[in-house]
Amino acid sequence: MNKVILFFYLLVAGCLFSCSEGTVLYSDIVDIENSNWHKDSIAQFSFDVTDTTQPVAVRLRVDNSDEYYWANLYLFSTISFPSGKVIRDTLNLIISDYAGRWTGKGIGDKYENTFVIKNNIIFPEYGRFTFSLQQAMRCEDFNNAISGIHSVGIEILEYK
Repeated sequence: MNKVILFFYLLVAGCLFSCSEGTVLYSDIVDIENSNWHKDSIAQFSFDVTDTTQPVAVRLRVDNSDEYYWANLYLFSTISFPSGKVIRDTLNLIISDYAGRWTGKGIGDKYENTFVIKNNIIFPEYGRFTFSLQQAMRCEDFNNAISGIHSVGIEILEYK
């Protein structure tokens, strides 16, 4: 019986250690001035790619507070390649559940949300890439700005 329990604990421990995240290759956060993100304000993240064989994951971080009015956040995401190629996408990030509870980790009224936006991708070129994030909420009643988003960030990790 003891061997079965020991085997079970070793199996669980092995699973936990094998689920570790890959090495962080790039990480940066841009603070939103006065937590008031205007639609014309763009957060940019530039990094150099030196390995075009390494699969990576791209994570997005959004820090919000109770001051944020909506349950989701639409963003325009743009990736600019060293060759000049540009890929643009629209992201719909859910940061509150149907009951109005924030989904991110937090203390008090500050919440940190993490989203995997690309998984198991390989950058096809060497050189400097730029990720740009622009809020895309329809907020004409709020002077085209959203309150309660404190910062946004990008993390690029080795894909495991």
